[in-house]
Amino acid sequence: MDIIINNEKIDFELENEKNIYEIVRAISEFAIKSKPQQFISSVFIDDREYSYNEDSVLKTIEINKVNKLEINTSDIYGITLLSISQIEKFLYLLADIIEGTVWDENYSKIFESMDWMREGIKQIVSIFGYEKNTLVHEKVSFLDSFEKLKDILTSLSQENYPLDDENKKSALELKDSIIDNLNNIKSQLKNVAVQPDNQTILASINDLIADIDDIIPRLSNVPMLFQTGDDHETMEIIKTLANILEKSISLFVIFKESFKLYLDKFTVKEVSFEEFFHVLTDHLKELMSAIENKDSVMIGDLLEYEFVPNIEEIKNIVTRIKQEAFEKAN
Repeated sequence: MDIIINNEKIDFELENEKNIYEIVRAISEFAIKSKPQQFISSVFIDDREYSYNEDSVLKTIEINKVNKLEINTSDIYGITLLSISQIEKFLYLLADIIEGTVWDENYSKIFESMDWMREGIKQIVSIFGYEKNTLVHEKVSFLDSFEKLKDILTSLSQENYPLDDENKKSALELKDSIIDNLNNIKSQLKNVAVQPDNQTILASINDLIADIDDIIPRLSNVPMLFQTGDDHETMEIIKTLANILEKSISLFVIFKESFKLYLDKFTVKEVSFEEFFHVLTDHLKELMSAIENKDSVMIGDLLEYEFVPNIEEIKNIVTRIKQEAFEKAN
C-alpha cells in the first residue's frame, strides 16, 4: 500500500495497525505534535474521499485491501478556512431548499443538523478573536442571523412547504447576511493568522545571508570613507546595516511564532534573542550619534567590535536554522 502525505510518498512501518482508521489516527497524532501544529484536512482511499470523522467506516476498511492511502494536512489557519468553506456550502444547500418546491423527507434531518455551524464559528472566534479585531462582532451578528434562520427552517414540514414569499425572502436575506459575516471573518483572519510559507521564509533567509556577506567587507571601509568625506556612501552602508537588523528581527519573530521548537535549540551569546537585538538596536543609535558628532574612533570601534561579530553571529544562527528547520524537514 502506498501512503502519500501532502503529495509526498512516505515510508510507513506498520506496527499493530489492523485497519485504515488506525493508520490515519497514527498520522493525525504525529501531525498534531508537529511544529507548527498540523491537522488532517482530507483522506482519500484509492482516490475516493472519506471524512476523518467517519471512524466507524474507516475501521471497516482492511489494510490489505487498499492500494493507496492519500492524506493532506493543514495548519490551524488552513483548517479554519476549510471549516468556513463547509459552512458556506451548507448555506447554499439551505438556499436551494428555501427556494425549492418539492418536499424531501431528508430536509428535517438537515435542519436538525445545523448546530455545527454555530459551534464552528464560536470555536474560530475563541482561537483568533481578540479585542483589537472585529471577529467578536461578526460572531454576534452571525449567531443572531443563524438563530432566526434556524427558527424558520426547523418549523418547516411537508404540510407547510414550500415557504411563502415573505418567509422565503426573510430566509434568503438571513442566508446572505451570514455569508457576509463569513466573508468578513475570512478577511479579518488574513490579518491575524496568515504566516509566510516555508518557501517564502527560506527565500528571506537566503536574502539575509547574502546581504550580510555583502556588507561585512564594506563595514571595514566606513571609517576611511567617513574621514575622506564620502558621506553618501557612508550613509548607504549604515542604511543597509539598519535594514539587515530589521530583516533579522522580522525573521526571528516568525521563528518564535511558527518554528519555536527549532528556535529553542539556539542562543545568542548566552542571552535571549530579544535582549540580543535590543542591545544591537542601542548600538545602532550610538553609531548614528557618532556619525553626527564626527567621532571616527567611536564609529570604527562600534563597527569592528559590535556590528561585524554580531551580524556574523546572526548569519551563523539563521544558517543553522535554515539547515535544521527547513532543509532537513523537506
